[in-house]
Amino acid sequence: MKPPKFLTLVLLTSFCSNLALASWGDNLKNTAIPITANGKTTNNYHIIALDYKNPKFTEKLINIKTAKLKGLSYYNSPTGLNFPYNQRLHGSSDDIYLRKTVTKKLKQVNEYLKPYKLNVFILDGFRSYKLQNELWQFFLNYAKTNHPNFSKAQCEDFAANYCSNPQDFSIHNDLTWFTHSTGASVDLTLQSTKTGELAYMGGIFDDPNEISHTCYYENNPINNLSSLLAQQNRRILYNAMIKAGFTNYSFEWWHYDWGNQMWLMNLKDYAKVKGAFYGACLKP
Repeated sequence: MKPPKFLTLVLLTSFCSNLALASWGDNLKNTAIPITANGKTTNNYHIIALDYKNPKFTEKLINIKTAKLKGLSYYNSPTGLNFPYNQRLHGSSDDIYLRKTVTKKLKQVNEYLKPYKLNVFILDGFRSYKLQNELWQFFLNYAKTNHPNFSKAQCEDFAANYCSNPQDFSIHNDLTWFTHSTGASVDLTLQSTKTGELAYMGGIFDDPNEISHTCYYENNPINNLSSLLAQQNRRILYNAMIKAGFTNYSFEWWHYDWGNQMWLMNLKDYAKVKGAFYGACLKP
């Protein structure tokens, strides 16, 4: 027995619509993350030119809640469940701030994520000097403990893979700005719009290990479903963010930039941009 014509039409329309949606979404999930081998770390972006005359240079920070973006300050956790710190860090804040245009771009990313019923979930944005210094000391101590044969310089180079050195910071000296001082660096992950659960990314936030490198699941064999899921989720986040104009810091799957020196350092069309237009700023 043939189904009624109207039902056939409805089913065909629904099928085509879902097929188009899946095809669009698959571009995020199935597009591999490019293997980055430039080796550039937080030691390298300070030489990037700045465009002080760009109107965005003085753009304000805004609370992500004002922008209606989801997130929770990882460093301000009162529960002690923010491994590997297991405590609230000094200088952290319950509120997360980002440059206004950066929040607009993250809302654009959320549009790209809709086919997957996902949204971005922000863990950190603008940082105070006090917080950055505590993080720097954590990664230095980690290097000393886990690599006892490292020299002081080697420990600092290791820490610089995962944290900008803030020790000589001055808001008046662009050679000393740590990237999160600009309000244009964002640490984030994916969240289900249906359940609110965070997506499995195959590695925890702030783990100073190779598994945190964005391309880890592109470089290593996918021989189980956990690895496959992690690879797909990292691809979804990466491709959605790149599509909106962000660049990724290759040592950290969670770190993205737009408009600051780190962004420009990792931008492919570097020559087309006059200079970075977000510098260090103060919390509102």
